[in-house]
Amino acid sequence: EFNHAIRSLLSATLDSNDIGQVNPFDGVRLMGYIEFDDRGQLISGRSFIRIEVHDSFVGQVQDGHRIEPIVIQVPVTAARFVSGYQFEVRAEDQHGWILLQGIDQYGRFVGQLSFRNTNGRWGEGLSFEIETCGFFRCHK
Repeated sequence: EFNHAIRSLLSATLDSNDIGQVNPFDGVRLMGYIEFDDRGQLISGRSFIRIEVHDSFVGQVQDGHRIEPIVIQVPVTAARFVSGYQFEVRAEDQHGWILLQGIDQYGRFVGQLSFRNTNGRWGEGLSFEIETCGFFRCHK
């Protein structure tokens, strides 16, 4: 089920035959950066979500080239506090959108990832956890 969801996410730009098996424990790395200005408004030109997929093909050599992880980087178009420590982050480009909904729990942004591609493929309920200050610009 996890591999099906990852293949659906990547289907906007890749054929599923080009994607190997993905380990659900360490095969996907979620990164990003979200910055707000002094008024609390999103600085969209500097904010993005990056997903690296390390499938079973990574590291193999094909046609003389080492296979690298599959990378999706999507600009953040909206980010807001829903209430208290709950966040909602939306990233969107010509291939579709990704939505992160979660809560800040003791310095960890924990939640669910959903997506919908322009090709009609979608997914929801993919769990994630990332350091809050490694994702949101935290003021010390």
